[in-house]
Amino acid sequence: MKKERQTWKIRLARGYHLFLSVTPSLVAIIFLYAAVMSLPGSKEGKHRGHTHLESEKTAKEKKSESTAEIYTCSMHPSVRSFTPGKCPICGMDLILVAGDSSTGSWEISLTPRALALAAVETSRVVLRKPTNEVRLIGHVAYDEGREVKVASWVSGRIEHLYVNITGQKIRAYQPLMSIYSPELYTAQLELVRLLKSTGTNENQYLQGVITSGVESVKTKLRLLGMSGGQIRQVIRTRKAMERVVIYAPQGGTVTRRHVSLGSYVATGSPLISLSTEHKLWVFFDVQEKDLHLIRLGQGLTYSVDALKGLAFVGRVQFIDPLVDKATGTIRVRASVDNPEALLKEGMYIRGVAHTAELKALPSVPIQAVLYTGRRSVVYVKVPGKEAAFEGRQITIGARTGSYQLVLEGLREGEEVVTRGNFMIDSALQISARSSMMSHEGEQVREKDQGHG
Repeated sequence: MKKERQTWKIRLARGYHLFLSVTPSLVAIIFLYAAVMSLPGSKEGKHRGHTHLESEKTAKEKKSESTAEIYTCSMHPSVRSFTPGKCPICGMDLILVAGDSSTGSWEISLTPRALALAAVETSRVVLRKPTNEVRLIGHVAYDEGREVKVASWVSGRIEHLYVNITGQKIRAYQPLMSIYSPELYTAQLELVRLLKSTGTNENQYLQGVITSGVESVKTKLRLLGMSGGQIRQVIRTRKAMERVVIYAPQGGTVTRRHVSLGSYVATGSPLISLSTEHKLWVFFDVQEKDLHLIRLGQGLTYSVDALKGLAFVGRVQFIDPLVDKATGTIRVRASVDNPEALLKEGMYIRGVAHTAELKALPSVPIQAVLYTGRRSVVYVKVPGKEAAFEGRQITIGARTGSYQLVLEGLREGEEVVTRGNFMIDSALQISARSSMMSHEGEQVREKDQGHG
């Protein structure tokens, strides 16, 4: 028992001495651990300093991104590099297109070297008056108001055609065709019977000594289309004509033949259409955008390719109220005197409509305007900056020569890019900023317009 107590005391003493020897080491380890945890590279240090370090890093990255230099190829804008070099597609030197994002969303600055490589050229906006004439194309047509349709006075059958070619020129009272009409033949026989029963001869007819019955039949024959000469022939010969010739009421050109040999016609049926060439119509096709410049009574001058050196004049007499869906044009009609019959139906003509003098508008060279289908865009040099350009949406008007008139978006004296504008726009697209093709750019421009 005594021996066991001594053993326990010995063990306790050894443990105490061991604790005393280990304690300094533990304290040192604890202090070392605390020091390590307080370092920025430690896990807890990272956690405690996360917000500060992250914000500092973000600020540095943003600053780096905002000042990053972007290089591209003028021939292949899709190539983008943060260092100068060669284009991997064509081998051309890459040019600097971005290095300062402090400009607006639709504005870009170029270095002098990039400006020279892109061969950017500008032109000043100047005021120009729209042209006071509208150029037209059209054709010659017959005057429908002067067209004559020769109709049949009686029903019957066409026995002979003296004129059977469309376009044939005829004289007044020239024979057109002959017709057999039972009604007309019966009326002639009635006249012959009356003449024989009354004993009226040709001399009495010429002297006006005729009975009322004969006069009544004569009137009937005139209403059936017989001429005075034909009636006198029946009285002289005392014989009815089976075929009666139909004559042209006036001279002109055959524009249409409505019957053929052997055709049966009813009373009032058209036989032939005649039109005069001394007065013609001219039809012009006017574009919708030019219609506001055309008015009734407006003077026109026009020429025909087939008649070199000759000019014709006329006035607008009619403007068609309907638009041709196929061509998007409106037909305008004028009349022209053609005493020598030089103009022919169907001839192609070129005309000019003279308009009143219009207000001067800002204008730019045609090559300065970029078209997207829905919008028209120009790049304007930013005043006070050496090589800064701003995209601008404009509303265009008509063209005058090699210049485009601008209704809204530009002022006189501003400078627009006439060469290199595609390169500038490509640089904006590469920089993920508004450009002529980006929808965002369209929204920005619309917002600017809305604020006046």
